Amino acid sequence: MEGVDPDTLLEWLQTGVGDERDIQLMALEQLCMLLLMSDNIDQCFESCPPRTFLPALCKIFLDETATENVLEVTARAITYYLDVSNECTRRITQVDGAVKAICNRLAVAEMSDRTSKDLAEQCVKLLEHVCQKETSAVYDAGGLQCMLTLVHQHGQYVHKDTIHSAMSVITKLCSKMEPSDSTMPECSASLGALLEHDDPKVSECALRCFAALTDRFIRKFMDPVEMVQHGNLVEHLLNSLVPAHLTMASFGLNRPASFISVVISLLSNLCRGSSIVTEQVVSSPVLLCALKTVLMGKDERCIMDALRFCDLLMILLCEGRSALPKSMGSTIANRAETGSNSFDRSHRHLIDAIRQRDTDVLIDAIESGQVDANFTDDVGQTLLNWSSAFGTVEMVTYLCDKGADVNKGQRSSSLHYAACFGRSDIVKILLKYGANPDLRDEEGKTALDKAHERSEEEHQLVASILESPSAYIQGIDEKVVKEKADVTRETSNEKIDPTIVRQLLEQLLPVLCDVYQRSLGASVHRSSLSLLRKAVCHISPESMESMVTNDSDGIDITTDICFSRGQRLAENLVSVLMMGLEHEDDTESHENVLQIVKSLFMKNTDFWLEQLVRVGIFEKVEAVANQPITPVKDSAVTTVVTDKSGRMSSSLSVTVMDNTHEVSQGLLGYNSYFYVNSGVKNGQHFTVNPSKNWSDESTTSSTVVSSTKEINDHAVVSVPIHDNDSHNTQVTASASINALTPPSIFETSETASVTSVTSKYNMGVDLSLAVDDEWEIIQGKSYRWKDWRMIKSRDSFFIWCDAVAVEFSDGSNGWFRFMLDGRLSTMYSSGSPEAGSDNAETRGEFLDKLTKARSAVPPGSFLHSIFSLPDINKTIEIGSWILSSPKIGELTVTNRDGNQQRLIIVEDLPGFIFESNRQTKHCFQAERTLGLDFVTGWAARGGGRRLRFRAETQKAKLQEMAKEIWDKYLKEAQSKPRDALVELQKASSTIKNICQQKSGQLSAHMLSELEAALKCMHSSVINDRLLSTFELSISGMVDAFIGVSEICTKGTN
Repeated sequence: MEGVDPDTLLEWLQTGVGDERDIQLMALEQLCMLLLMSDNIDQCFESCPPRTFLPALCKIFLDETATENVLEVTARAITYYLDVSNECTRRITQVDGAVKAICNRLAVAEMSDRTSKDLAEQCVKLLEHVCQKETSAVYDAGGLQCMLTLVHQHGQYVHKDTIHSAMSVITKLCSKMEPSDSTMPECSASLGALLEHDDPKVSECALRCFAALTDRFIRKFMDPVEMVQHGNLVEHLLNSLVPAHLTMASFGLNRPASFISVVISLLSNLCRGSSIVTEQVVSSPVLLCALKTVLMGKDERCIMDALRFCDLLMILLCEGRSALPKSMGSTIANRAETGSNSFDRSHRHLIDAIRQRDTDVLIDAIESGQVDANFTDDVGQTLLNWSSAFGTVEMVTYLCDKGADVNKGQRSSSLHYAACFGRSDIVKILLKYGANPDLRDEEGKTALDKAHERSEEEHQLVASILESPSAYIQGIDEKVVKEKADVTRETSNEKIDPTIVRQLLEQLLPVLCDVYQRSLGASVHRSSLSLLRKAVCHISPESMESMVTNDSDGIDITTDICFSRGQRLAENLVSVLMMGLEHEDDTESHENVLQIVKSLFMKNTDFWLEQLVRVGIFEKVEAVANQPITPVKDSAVTTVVTDKSGRMSSSLSVTVMDNTHEVSQGLLGYNSYFYVNSGVKNGQHFTVNPSKNWSDESTTSSTVVSSTKEINDHAVVSVPIHDNDSHNTQVTASASINALTPPSIFETSETASVTSVTSKYNMGVDLSLAVDDEWEIIQGKSYRWKDWRMIKSRDSFFIWCDAVAVEFSDGSNGWFRFMLDGRLSTMYSSGSPEAGSDNAETRGEFLDKLTKARSAVPPGSFLHSIFSLPDINKTIEIGSWILSSPKIGELTVTNRDGNQQRLIIVEDLPGFIFESNRQTKHCFQAERTLGLDFVTGWAARGGGRRLRFRAETQKAKLQEMAKEIWDKYLKEAQSKPRDALVELQKASSTIKNICQQKSGQLSAHMLSELEAALKCMHSSVINDRLLSTFELSISGMVDAFIGVSEICTKGTN
């Protein structure tokens, strides 16, 4: 640095007219030497500060008379600055036209000239640095077209590292391109050509560019078909998955797993976004070859990606585009725009609440209308983005239930944030609500890529989930699919030749069987079995019959790929079913297997009955059907479910536990006492319902006491005692202390505090909660009981939670309407609901009525609570109905007319209990929630509520399905074994009888019988198609062989 005057150097850089150009070139070379050779870069930056030197260097590019050799050295000098610190980038973009001038110089560079080529290569390096901080500036300057032209037209003239740098820039710039950009066709065509590039890095970068562009189309809800057609993308993608030689000997793909994963991800997004592209994909003659190539590979991640793609195709072709799991963002966009969606300081507390994991604050803010579930802050982050990164599982569940867009986010989606922070539980929830695992962030990375960036155990768990996301993506309920099947066929945009769809299903079925049998991974087993269920369900009976009766293996002439058919296919499918049933405690696999079995029986009962009985599947199905039922602890009630025709039926008997008993045991189990607030007003007493199973002794009342000091101060405390079998009575604490409380309680000191009791529901008893309760329900206000909501309309009032909604009419004499599992029914005094009036119009009227009542409440209004604590002495009258809460976690609704029927709402029950006028109880329990219009936070704040009830329902459905299959198909078949098995059993019995003969010499008749029996056994063993291993094991032939061998041994001796 000695001998160099920075001011003089800067002055020379700013020259450039005539003979001064040589001085400028010398100054540039000197600056490059200083930056490159300095051992103290801080001192160098102090002498030649970027704030003054970088603008001077940029102005050289703006000088149209500057020669190429001067510009090349200038680009080098700027690059050296950026090598030291990327923060210098903003100094360049602040000079108007500087980036544009660099791009222009790159565009006009002549590759046949050495100096011009060197300038172009240096400009690429320079723009690569600028893109790391200011991608938009390079894109706005036309950098994408310049880079594409360089790689596509002049790639053979420049160095390989320059090509790789250019592709890196192109990848970043594609993430900024808008679908409506006029240069999209040209860009797509150039990228399509680069997919066939000899350099694998170039082709993979081109692939990632298409992925970024497709992501832009999806986020804008636009069809990417134009981009696909100009780039001939479908053909390029499918050909990249097909091996060079289509012979089985060389069946393999010499591609890295990352490349295959990106190709399949791109195909999935394209099919999801365009019906025309879907038609192109399924019509391609190489689709099946490409899929089988990947599915028969060894990389589990690629196999899972291919299975997920097959699942998508099956949904699109067989169920329609409307069956895809979609985020609710587009459906509620108008609502979000009209609501409070602009960020201000008053909303900062919501972000703070999320970071502090305060779920109640978030739910209350949204429920009261202060903010929308799709609210976006000043930096483009949604509430779901924040919750996925820092919030609780309950927050994410609630926001998703409320219709928050799971794929929204300015920089990244919520799935990216959850993956980045290693939050596996959040990832599962987001996938269940339709999060797209193939979306890319502003860096072009998927959520799986973000998870792989960290090596911690949590991130590895997230990565394993995202490698097989189809296992966690929520499927459409079968009843809903069946209801909408006809509508889907009419409204679906897919107009694909049915022959192509049939061929795809027929060729996928044997491949899926092979995948299941070859793989050892649980995720592959789960996904392939689920796909098999869908394939068997959608294949027509005629197609299935032709597949299993034609013994010649099917060969695709265009690809020479063999697909098993005939008896071999039937045996493979049966083998998969048996393997699925052998997995103990795997309810999902058992359900898929039983659904496949049921579908097969419906298609061809006789054929599949023989195939399944011969391997002993009836034993497995019988075991599932006869699973022991959990012992009943309390009185059982009939659970009402909805059958396939939509009628209500009472087919299952389950137990609805008495919450009061459980809580009472928890409370009284701790030395039979807890706090009572001495300042509570009259009538606001805590109710305890005694359980008759507390001890061997019969207890008819319970005592509410407090600490020793409070007992002395308040010797007589009136406590209402409620019992199911007796009237309400008043007892005093002092009268029963000695009867129920162990003496050791009173040995504590006066100042000793009583440990708070934790019950099953983690409920603390604080009577002060009831002070602010409302005792009148009027229009224009919203009310809450626990996580249930209530509101009064003009002529009725509603009670609802996430799972059920009930309307009580003011003019009713006991009947009411309720919506459960998407069906509207009317309940009468007998306890048998009628769903005859259930249709789209009546459901719409029900929802409109509720919506009008809710819209009458001013936004941001306070939620008024009722019965925060139970009180048997108080009731609330609304129209012709009476509300009361005699027990903990229980709300009762009765009619004024004095009828004996009543409706009981239990806090943790996704439905209600109806007690008819015949004193019989019926439990109406939902299998799924009603949708975002009914979300109250019940499921989100309930912890394991939804999981527990879903597991119980799934097990009950599984058992019911197994019983149906057993009774309808297998029970009779078990009593009628196949003829070949009967013959073998007779032969085995004959041999055993002969072997038991005590006489040493056998008659000629016996010898002939023995010979015939041995021949029968020989043919049964030799012909492996005649009897299965299971049938051989139960035929008795093993005992017969042992008997014969013993006789032969004696004869030899």
